[in-house]
Amino acid sequence: MSASKSTLSVFLLICFLSCSVSEDPQEQPITVQRGDDVVLPCEAPNNVNIAVVTWTRSNPEKHVYMKIDGHLETEDQDPSYVNRVQLMDDEMKNGELSLILENVNNNDVGTYYCYYKEGTGRSAKKKFSSIVYLIVEDGRILLELILAATLIPAALVVAGIVGFVIYKKRKGRSENNPDLPDDDPEVLQQL
Repeated sequence: MSASKSTLSVFLLICFLSCSVSEDPQEQPITVQRGDDVVLPCEAPNNVNIAVVTWTRSNPEKHVYMKIDGHLETEDQDPSYVNRVQLMDDEMKNGELSLILENVNNNDVGTYYCYYKEGTGRSAKKKFSSIVYLIVEDGRILLELILAATLIPAALVVAGIVGFVIYKKRKGRSENNPDLPDDDPEVLQQL
């Protein structure tokens, strides 16, 4: 009887821990081509009055994007994101806090964090909402791979055809003159 209680206790503990852990945002990898625009997803509950939304990277001194009480905060914004970021829904309706990052470059690779504060004044509570890992691919590499995948087989086919034609000419010549060796330079010069 005590073994079944222990098993039940362990099961309930595991369920509790998995439920607690699942409330934390999980890192979402997003892959984008260099030069493209990308949406970094973030949501808050739709019935929350959002006072502040902040997107950051690993540097806490500078932010990627910050909006306080409806006003864009640019003073401590990382200069590499100026005029390249905006909220997908500027009014943050239904808790939509996703960020549009324009003209993605290789320096944009990395982890992005989305936070928001609900309420106003001292009662505002900072909530952690989203982690996004951005992967930037170079479109040229993909193009080069596609070209290599098509040009190399085409070159092999052409080389095979040329080799076959040379083989047929030599074989035809040796059949017409069986007494003449193919490799004798004097004989080849007379032909």
